[in-house]
Amino acid sequence: MLAVLADFGNVGIAIGILSMLVAPLANAIGAVLMSLYQAMVNRLVIPVIEAHKAEGREEGRQQGRTEVMEEWRAWNKRRVAAEREGLEFRESPPGEGLNVPN
Repeated sequence: MLAVLADFGNVGIAIGILSMLVAPLANAIGAVLMSLYQAMVNRLVIPVIEAHKAEGREEGRQQGRTEVMEEWRAWNKRRVAAEREGLEFRESPPGEGLNVPN
């Protein structure tokens, strides 16, 4: 048994040496591929994501404007109806008291 193992001892050494040579090469190739992948993501994917975010923000703003206009219209309708009926209208306008940045 020892004689058989002695015959294959050089194979183990060869595999060890080969792995020491191949591992750094594989790591270098992997690093280059990851850099290329990240560059592709930065150049192609991230601008698309940012564009979609900006579009969503604009849609949200537009929806918010629409909702605010609806609140004002409803408030004004109640105010005009109260004036027409000669009632005192004490309801504050929509958004009053909110700290809204300019």
